[in-house]
Amino acid sequence: MSSKVTAYHEAGHMCAAWILGFDVESATIVINTDQGYQGQTVCPVRDKLPDEVTEDWDRYLYKNLLVIYSGPAASRIYKPDTESPTSWYYGDRLYTADDRAADELIEEMDPLERRAISMRASDEAESLTKDHWECVKYVASVLLERKTLDQAQCQDVLKEAFHYRR
Repeated sequence: MSSKVTAYHEAGHMCAAWILGFDVESATIVINTDQGYQGQTVCPVRDKLPDEVTEDWDRYLYKNLLVIYSGPAASRIYKPDTESPTSWYYGDRLYTADDRAADELIEEMDPLERRAISMRASDEAESLTKDHWECVKYVASVLLERKTLDQAQCQDVLKEAFHYRR
């Protein structure tokens, strides 16, 4: 995956997190071969039990799925038929780190609804990303220029992106 595709991918995660009210701690498009990623966006992990979360637990998990699926959605919108070099085949299915993270969340959901929830989240993430494409483009351009953003820089870039480009 080129650094441009990676920048759009991470920008997709960042913008979705911002829209859905999650903090973005950092983002990078610097390759880390030891951990096997082309880029990374870090949002705080909230290991809370369902009764400790103020909103409905399933909705909280669903919003996390939207953040996860918005990275690949941005990659596909920017460059259709993009395949991650850190992906692998599991049977006949192409599998990525985003898929693994999504699977971990989906396991927390109603077993009878998992597939439908996953498909709905993927479609909604694509729509969310398209609806805010100008913001994604701006964030991607900043990532291409700076390569890595800390928490304060992420907040500044996202505020600017959404203030001027909605």
